Order: sequence, then C-alpha cells, then structure tokens
Amino acid sequence: MLTAREIVLSFPKRFKGDPLHSYQGVVHFDIDGEDGGQFTVIVKDECTVEEGLVHEPSITVRTSDKVYQAIEYGNKNAMQAILTGDVKVSNMLELMPFTQSFHGLLSKKNKL
Repeated sequence: MLTAREIVLSFPKRFKGDPLHSYQGVVHFDIDGEDGGQFTVIVKDECTVEEGLVHEPSITVRTSDKVYQAIEYGNKNAMQAILTGDVKVSNMLELMPFTQSFHGLLSKKNKL
C-alpha cells in the first residue's frame, strides 16, 4: 500500500493527459503526518509534482496522511470527509475536474 506521500508523487503516472478534458491549474496538498508533506501539483499539458508549496494555487487541499490514503484506496468517502472537516478544500468547484483528470489508484489503467 502506498503512503500518502507516494500517492501524491504518483499523479504524473496516473495523469490521463487528455488536453481537451483535463484540468489546468495548480493544486497545493498540505498533508499532516509522518507519511505526508507539502506538495504542488501542476497540471497543464502534462502533470508535474514539486515538493513544497510553490506558485499560486487554484485549489488547496489539507488533510492527514491516514485520511488521504483511506480516500485514495476507497476506504473512506471523500465527500463525507470534506463535510466532517477531515479534509479541507479551498475551491470545491475545481476539485472535481482535477480528480477526473487522473486514473484512480485501483484502476486497471493505472500505470503504477
């Protein structure tokens, strides 16, 4: 099982890369816990991940490493985690297009 840090770093491998339907922007992930960290995901024609919070984000996601890992593996409902405050998202309108630009961890199309 990948850690929260490894999951975020896997975004470039899971990027669908459809320029007409992919999210375009900058997303900050601020993940507490020993398996977390701070990351900037940049999505343009491709996806890159940088350690640290750089550039001006369109979305900021704050959570713990365990909650993020549980969501990515389907063991916790993302919307419920947001509603209960386990995950804080600065821009809900952009979150859905962002998440839809990537294959899920458990997807057969996943390149991990």
